[in-house]
Amino acid sequence: MELDKRFNWTHVEDDIRLYALSLGISFRQIPMDDRRSMHCLPVTAFPTPLHKSAFQLANNLQPSINELIHKISTNHQFLEQTLLKLPDEFVAKLFNIYETVTKEGYAASHQLGIFRSDYMIDEHQNLKQVEVNTISSGLCAMTQQVTKLHRYTLKYYQGLDDDQIDRHIAVNKSLEHTAQSLIDAHLIYSSNASSSAILFVVQEQEANVMDQKMIEWKMKPFVQSFRRSFRELDNGNISLGPNKQLLLTVGNEMKQEISVVYFRAAYSSSCFRYENSWKLRLLIEQSRAIKCPSIQLQLAGFKQFQPLLSDRTIFDRFCCHPNADQLYDTFAKFYTISPSSRDMVAENSSGFVLKSNQEGGGNNVFGEQIVAKLDEMLNQNEKDAHFLM
Repeated sequence: MELDKRFNWTHVEDDIRLYALSLGISFRQIPMDDRRSMHCLPVTAFPTPLHKSAFQLANNLQPSINELIHKISTNHQFLEQTLLKLPDEFVAKLFNIYETVTKEGYAASHQLGIFRSDYMIDEHQNLKQVEVNTISSGLCAMTQQVTKLHRYTLKYYQGLDDDQIDRHIAVNKSLEHTAQSLIDAHLIYSSNASSSAILFVVQEQEANVMDQKMIEWKMKPFVQSFRRSFRELDNGNISLGPNKQLLLTVGNEMKQEISVVYFRAAYSSSCFRYENSWKLRLLIEQSRAIKCPSIQLQLAGFKQFQPLLSDRTIFDRFCCHPNADQLYDTFAKFYTISPSSRDMVAENSSGFVLKSNQEGGGNNVFGEQIVAKLDEMLNQNEKDAHFLM
């Protein structure tokens, strides 16, 4: 969309940024010098056009994706065969927790998955899924607020009325749905809502704090919640009760039972820099509290499964929905690392992305740097920790 010539872009940009801040579309600069300082997140002035059919397809496919992830998470042999061969200490430590609680028997009766499917649109306007996030799936609140921002810019800088906007902007309730799923899990744990609370496990310095706080504020009338980093949970501040209740020390040594643990950290090795983080992650998994996600759901979200699911035979083992063909067709093409795939990239490096199993962004390699990275991995036999898209 082009800006109406009546408006000065500098003034419009400033107005959009300030309006975005008023909606909470913001982040903290890390390292955090000032807890009171928030910055506007990068955001488009107007919404990006997307074919309605592609949007509806993504919505229709999500239940099938949820079931696919669930089936992978409950297949011990597939998890073991896929993940234990990876030269990745982070994956190995998570898998060790998974094996420990599997042998002990799961104390929790339920698990909660809040997943986010990420898509790109190809040159033919087809939907292509590039990954599924099963842990710390962020921006549910921010995307809802961006929808409000775009309604504002379309109305005041494109001259559209509310009816026109309603026809072109989808209703976005991702914040409400996320908060409600946590509330529902809380009530499943205990019908007495006031007897327990939800624990957010967070990073010590969190840039995306506003996205998390909006979920807390949405739940506040219905359930109490606490935010703690692994460091803050140490030194006996989190413990197991006689029936494996998860107990959080709050206030003057009072023990608060935790119904749901919502991980907004623990998704990459950088989240475990504190020395006792791994012991605390295991203790939480051993508890009766409902985890979002459980350790097996976190493992099922590793990107290493994507190239495997590109094999239709493997895909059909885990997806038997009537829309299985549609789902499979949305998968972007993935390739394992090998001398032949290295040569393929060398011919057209701009057409590929080298992806790591690690979550959190910033781990991808692009362009001419891919070939050098592939040569390094092949020489050091580290090919299983990455794949090509």
